[in-house]
Amino acid sequence: MKNTFLAAAVLIAGAAISPSPGHSDQKALFEHRYEYKLEDVLQATKFVRKQGYWEGYRDGKLVGYAGLSKDWTKNLVGYSGKHLETLMGMDKTGAITGVKLIYHSEPIVLIGLKEESYHDFIKQYAGKNIKETISVGGAISMDALTGATVTAMVQNSIILETLRKIAARAGIIEL
Repeated sequence: MKNTFLAAAVLIAGAAISPSPGHSDQKALFEHRYEYKLEDVLQATKFVRKQGYWEGYRDGKLVGYAGLSKDWTKNLVGYSGKHLETLMGMDKTGAITGVKLIYHSEPIVLIGLKEESYHDFIKQYAGKNIKETISVGGAISMDALTGATVTAMVQNSIILETLRKIAARAGIIEL
């Protein structure tokens, strides 16, 4: 009886971790890609592509900038070993107008976190200014991503480094 139970447990466990048809790569189970528009992070009606970012205009006036992390910080990777692709915007003073995660493959569900927790973490950046100190555990709470410290720290670096590089290119700050 004991051996039958053990054999059944091994079969069930094996089925749970074996890739299902169409999932030859187990890591693909953790991949999340989200659709996006530049307007998701910057309230503008017109965007003009520049070198590595977009200028956003409303009523013919420059209101800010938007950019993708993969253009600036693709070497920063999360726990999964892959880049946490992020879209972000800021106004002309360096205030962050929005941040949207557009791709990740972090296995946060394995530690019991919901996907919404990651998005809640990201939402904290809106309204913060890149000219100020923005740190996880300081201006940014870890509560939403408790247990995913590597992901939180890398995401913070991606957001700030990307926006500061765009700001330097746009003439808002000097690096």
